[in-house]
Amino acid sequence: MDSQMIDAAVSKAQGRTKAMKDAAMIGDSGYERIEADHYPTPPEYLDCLLQHVNIHQNVWECASGEGNLSLRFHEFGHTVWSSDIIDYGLDERFTLQNFLEAKKLPDPSIRAIVTNPPFEGDLPEEFIRHALKLMKPVKGQVAMFLRNEYDCSKKRMPLFSLPPFHKKIVVTKRPRWIADSKGSPRHNYAWFVWDWRHIAGGGGISFAHPDFAPGPEKA
Repeated sequence: MDSQMIDAAVSKAQGRTKAMKDAAMIGDSGYERIEADHYPTPPEYLDCLLQHVNIHQNVWECASGEGNLSLRFHEFGHTVWSSDIIDYGLDERFTLQNFLEAKKLPDPSIRAIVTNPPFEGDLPEEFIRHALKLMKPVKGQVAMFLRNEYDCSKKRMPLFSLPPFHKKIVVTKRPRWIADSKGSPRHNYAWFVWDWRHIAGGGGISFAHPDFAPGPEKA
């Protein structure tokens, strides 16, 4: 093999390596993105939140999709109001609604907003800030399921360094978002919790695994 062929092979291999590294950095899964960021949360991941935080009885799941979290909350005995921009036929407490346009709570008794928000662009931060705005007058709670490193951004530090930020719950099993996908899930996730009753500075960190967190049958 002459030097030109060797150089060409090396260059091609370097190109493949760079493409793989770039994809890893930007989080490209290799799958087309699902419409409306509809990636249902495995319901047992809610158990990790409830293992460490006493969530109020009346909950709004504001990006409910098919209802994985809403139905899991029901199993734990909570009363849940659900909403989304697409109607997946959940139940009578479902509202077809863009959460970011909501001016008030679906019911005045709600004291917690809990969801896995759409991850595209700035939507997670917009969901957090809007939920905090809606919960502030009633001194309620907000819990969002986000990538574990979400609190590392400098521009988002005010959300995590001061009250009402309460707690981070690192989930030690990566969720699989695409059914029947092959390989290991790539990203770690955590529950981030804000509570307007919390006045003691930045929150603590806990850890949970969905296989070991108490389920509704033990609640």
